[in-house]
Amino acid sequence: MSPLRRQTCSGENAWLLHAQNMLETMKLVCELLSADGDGSIPLELFYEIYEYLAKIDGTISAKTIQALRDYLDQFAYVNHTTDGSTCS
Repeated sequence: MSPLRRQTCSGENAWLLHAQNMLETMKLVCELLSADGDGSIPLELFYEIYEYLAKIDGTISAKTIQALRDYLDQFAYVNHTTDGSTCS
């Protein structure tokens, strides 16, 4: 079981209980933080939040975190993303 699902209902991380895994958690974060509700947030902010939550989770390796960063950087480059947004 992921440590994210073992959080208690109190404290600043209580909202994580609503997500079953990192994918759901990141989708929720992106939706909450997007200015227009479409889920788009700056790519660097996405990286910061993902890395922070991955450390809390404890099951995601540094290699996996870097692989995600490399993939998203390549995706943004190939798709000519100029606004630095992701999660949409």
